[in-house]
Parts: sequence; structure tokens; C-alpha cells
Amino acid sequence: MFSKINIYNTGSRWFKSRKMLTPSFHYNILNNFLIVMQNQSNILCNNLDKMVGKGEFDVRSHIANCTLDIITETAMGQCVNAQGDDGNSEYIYSVKRMTDIISYQLQSPWLWPDLIFNLHPLGKEATKCLKVLHGFTNKMIKDRSELYLENRKKSSNNKDEDEESRGKKKLAFLDTLLDKLHEGEIDQTMLREEVDTFMFEGHDTTLAGISWTLYFIAAYPDVQKKLQKEIDNFYGENEEPTLTNLKKLIYLECVIKEVQRLYPSVAVMGRLAAENFKVGPYEVKKGTSISIMISALHRDPKNFPDPDRFDPDRFLTEDRNIHPYAFIPFSAGPRNCIGQRFAMIEEKVVLSRIIQRFNLETTQKREELEPSLELVLRPLNGIRLKFTHR
Repeated sequence: MFSKINIYNTGSRWFKSRKMLTPSFHYNILNNFLIVMQNQSNILCNNLDKMVGKGEFDVRSHIANCTLDIITETAMGQCVNAQGDDGNSEYIYSVKRMTDIISYQLQSPWLWPDLIFNLHPLGKEATKCLKVLHGFTNKMIKDRSELYLENRKKSSNNKDEDEESRGKKKLAFLDTLLDKLHEGEIDQTMLREEVDTFMFEGHDTTLAGISWTLYFIAAYPDVQKKLQKEIDNFYGENEEPTLTNLKKLIYLECVIKEVQRLYPSVAVMGRLAAENFKVGPYEVKKGTSISIMISALHRDPKNFPDPDRFDPDRFLTEDRNIHPYAFIPFSAGPRNCIGQRFAMIEEKVVLSRIIQRFNLETTQKREELEPSLELVLRPLNGIRLKFTHR
């Protein structure tokens, strides 16, 4: 089962993949993605306009469609229009079901053997979902490959084209993989596995981050007022966001970080001990599987006093007494999240557009959210918000 969904973490393969993909997140490439994030955020706000006056509703489906359109258009080169009139995506449903199934399987040792799992109803459903997911990515790869080959042919005929012009035409993620495919460094299967992984990581985790943040903005009116003031000033001075001026949204970043502290999109991560070491009085042997509970780490009162309290101000100043690994929503070290800058930029753009246009309210109590520890931390009861125009 796990091999089917590409959960691999071997050192040599990871290192090769990381080295191959790092150029895809260059500053200039991320800057070119901003227009896509802005356009999709505007479409999202237009869809949310239709929900004004209808009371509370679960906002997650709207955010899911938006994040899927952003990741497909920026990284894959074509928008799937998940935010279109029907508002539904078979891909999103299949991702949701796969995470549910995998989470259940992880807690059910009797379903770990492939032979038994494949005979189970969930195993059969997983096969159907994987067919949808792989079919989705295969189609995007096929369509982009055709355009890629056309562009390569044009570039070879235009030898005077400078490097900067070629860079502007280059799609960051999928074109990088297609380069490696044609250079013989990866095969078709590896290419699809990388796309599958990036598609999931690039939309589901950001969906969680934006949704949780919207809840806390709605639940804390004082925080919302501060954000509205900052964002109104921001868009009063700047017509459009850039990587440079987005840094001025300091309080918004504090709010995002505080939400990530309390409800990190990925609440648990796994590692394999590369050598013997000690954690306090405990010895950990080389080769030991390690689970790091990020959500618990973020609530350590030694680093975050009154840890259950939502307080974005705690990120306004740097506390040099806090260990640099005390706050790791995107992991840390050499194997940190390669797309963390992309995710933070996307969250700032989407959230700022929503806050600029709407007032948010909720009657949902925090204890009613019931976070579910799956591959991505989800609220079992959704995020129910009421939108009104400002």
C-alpha cells in the first residue's frame, strides 16, 4: 500500500530529489507565481460573495478548490478550474478519501500486509482513488510534455534567446522534472511519483493552514480588527503584492505562525536515526524509527507560556531563549519542507484578499473543532464561518 502512494524516505533517493527540485523554488520563479495566486484568490472571493447572507457554512471546500487551482496552475502549468461553476473536484475527493484510508490503515496493523489490505473494502476503494489520482497527474504530465517539447524545439531554433528569457518561460516544478526525464536522470514512474507527492503536499497542507487561520480570525474579533487595519494600509500603499512588500504584513504572519503553532498542518513527522544519540537520559540507537509530535512540541510551556492560549503577539518579537527547533511547522534541518516559502506566500495572498473584502464571524467553539490527527491535521466538524461584506 505505502509504495503505491509514494511514501519513501531513503537517504540517497531523497537527496537526489531534493537537489533536483531546489532550483524550482528560486526567488524569481516564486515571484512569477504571485499573479496566479492573486487571480485565484479573487475568484475565491467572488465565490464567497455568493455565500454572504446565507449564514454559517463550512469554508473548507471553497479553500480546497482554490489551493488546487493554485498548485496546478503554478507547478503544473494548467489550471483545472476546480473553482468553476460546479465547485466539485473528483481529485479533491480522492485525496480526502486516501488520507482517511491511510490513517485508518496506519492504526490497524492487521491491514498492513498488502495481500490482506487489497481484499478489504477500504483496499478496493483505495485502488479506485489511486486510479483517479494517477489519471489526473498522468494527464497533466502528458499535456505539459507536449508543450514542453514544442518549447524545446523553438528554443533550439532560437539560439540567440538569452538565459533570462528562457527562465521566464520555464515552469518551475514540472518542467524541471521533464528536463531530468529527457536527460535520463529519472524515468516516467519517478516523474509521476514526484508530481503525485508535490500535488498532495502543495494543496492539502495549505488548505489546512488557511482554513485553521480563518477560524481563529473569525473567533477573535480583536485580532481581526488589527489584521483589517494592517491589510487596508497595505493595499492602500500597494496595488499588488510582491515578494518584497508581502514582508510588510507582519501581524498577518504572526497570526499564521500562531495558528501553525497550535494546529500545524502536519502534526507528526517521522525520522530514522542516522546514528546513536541521547535524548536526555534516553539512548536512541542508529536505525530507530522516530515519531516527532510537532503539535506537542509547540505546546511546551518552557518555550510558549500559557501554550493553549491563542496569542499572535508572542511572534512579534524574537525570544532568543527559545531553541530554534522549538517551532517547526515545516520541519527543520536539511529535510525541512522545500515548499515552505511558497506556502507562506500563498497563505498571505489568499488570507489578505479575504480579510480585505469580508468580515468573518463564527459561533463554533474551539472545542467543537475536534482536530483529527491524520496525514494532515483536519477539523472533524469542519470550519463553519459566516461572511459579510465590509
